[in-house]
Amino acid sequence: ANVEPDLLEQAGKALAEEERKIGARGALHKAIEQREIKALRQAIQEGQNESVEFSLVSEAQQILAAEERKANATAELNAALSNRDVPRIHAAIIEARVAGVDTFDVDKASRALSQE
Repeated sequence: ANVEPDLLEQAGKALAEEERKIGARGALHKAIEQREIKALRQAIQEGQNESVEFSLVSEAQQILAAEERKANATAELNAALSNRDVPRIHAAIIEARVAGVDTFDVDKASRALSQE
């Protein structure tokens, strides 16, 4: 078959681009499932670089925001507990509940608050 070299080059580039996009999509799905902050950040960046559909990138961004909020709430809860700052513990418990922090951690803080 006689195929123009330019056409072959274009097809090769298109195939490589599509393979990168498929890889980025897979990384996004995996990161969404794992809900791990670092993996989500990397997958979102890769998805944006490879022009993965907005809805998938947006879903990952929303999950990243929720996971970061949980991580920040957990850190604040731990800091408040170690400082034994009652008003700060109370506020941290509220934020932790709203952010969806594991109930074990929130209950532990509530018990500590009731002992103060």
